[in-house]
Amino acid sequence: MTKSDHERAASARYSSNIAAELARRRWSQSDLAIRTGMKLEAIRRRMRANPRSAAVWSARELELVAHAFGVPMETLTRRPDSAGDADS
Repeated sequence: MTKSDHERAASARYSSNIAAELARRRWSQSDLAIRTGMKLEAIRRRMRANPRSAAVWSARELELVAHAFGVPMETLTRRPDSAGDADS
C-alpha cells in the first residue's frame, strides 16, 4: 500500500465512524455542516462510499467534527476492533 492508499483507508474509517455518530444523533450531513462551519459539499466529498473518489479528512476537520459531536477525536479515529471499548 502506498501512503496515499493508507491515508484513504484511514479517511474511510473516519467517515464510517462519523456516519455512526450521525446516525446515533439522527443528524444529517447538513446538520453536521452547520455545527462545524464546514461546507456541506466538503463533508459530502469526504463521506463518499468509494474511498478512491473521496477526499481525505484533515486533522483540523476531524477536530471540528469531534467538537460538534462533543466526543474525543479518538471516537472518530478508532479502528473497528476497538469500537466496543468506548461503550464499556
